[in-house]
Amino acid sequence: MVTTGFGRHKIRLISTLSGASLLCPGDSLVLSSSFLTGNQWFRNGVAIAAPKGTAQVFAARDSGNYVVSFTSPEGCSSLSSAQRLDFRILPAQPLIT
Repeated sequence: MVTTGFGRHKIRLISTLSGASLLCPGDSLVLSSSFLTGNQWFRNGVAIAAPKGTAQVFAARDSGNYVVSFTSPEGCSSLSSAQRLDFRILPAQPLIT
C-alpha cells in the first residue's frame, strides 16, 4: 500500500493480487484508490481512458508503472507513488511427437 497526499486528502494505492503470485498473461492485478470518485489511472505516464481509467478500482492486465491521481472537489490534486507490474512471457507451446 502506498500513501501520499496533502492536508485532509491522502491517496492510497492498494494492490490485491488476483490469483497466484506469479503474473502470467491473462492474470490481472487489482489496483484500488482510497477515493471513490475523482480518480484518474495512468500506465507509464499515459492516462487510461474512462470509464475504466476513472474508476476507484482498476484491473491491470499489462506490464508497466501504474499510478492514480485524485482531484478533490476543491480542485486540488494528489498523485500516488508508482506500482511496477510485470507479466511473464508465455513459454513455447510443447509439441507432442
